[in-house]
Amino acid sequence: MGFLDHSTNNIIIDAVLTDEGREALARNDGSFSISLFAFGDDEVDYTTIQKYGRTVGKERIEKNTPVFEAQTNSNLGLRFPLVSVPSRPFLAKLPRFNFDAGSTSSISLDIGTNRSATVNLTLRPAVGETEIPDALRDSEFLVTMPDLFLTVDGSEPQSIDVNNIATYLITATSSTAASSILNFTIASKAITSSQFSVYGKTGNKNQIEAICTARGVNSGKERQFIVTISNTTA
Repeated sequence: MGFLDHSTNNIIIDAVLTDEGREALARNDGSFSISLFAFGDDEVDYTTIQKYGRTVGKERIEKNTPVFEAQTNSNLGLRFPLVSVPSRPFLAKLPRFNFDAGSTSSISLDIGTNRSATVNLTLRPAVGETEIPDALRDSEFLVTMPDLFLTVDGSEPQSIDVNNIATYLITATSSTAASSILNFTIASKAITSSQFSVYGKTGNKNQIEAICTARGVNSGKERQFIVTISNTTA
């Protein structure tokens, strides 16, 4: 949903259902129920505060920020959700979510030989902090990837949207005050030569690049990584 007009005392909100929400509503079996909602600040440019200071910067953001329309695509909406940390009302920094040593943001797979690889991500305390606040400690992560090309070994997707983006809910390998660790194995599907010819990279139709993301359920911290799938059998 999006706030369309806040220039008067009336607040006008544009709320739409995502594709998944409309599908649930269309079942018409009484199972559709809105149990929670979340706010995000995807359109806010916080460098305005760095440039003009907190008081003037806040005023400029409130008056000049263009408000996004509500998104029906759940992969585009609420990319930067707002979070509350009751135990730390003056928390200034969020935890860091990075790849472990030996694991990078670029993964290479080959449908002829090496069809799987392990992804290692760790959520750690912010710089200058000694632990991750309870409210931001992730015990589960949402991992998304193109279902046409990739899958997570040993897991079934929670959902697959109209754009064939699969979402997996993966339990953290471990979750403590010091770190939340996410390890999972990503594998390529049986991709045909015709699929390579359609979805292959410009200039190299024997390679497909798939963009994947991992996001902490509690922290909202997100990391994106690219999986390059090669067809050496061609």
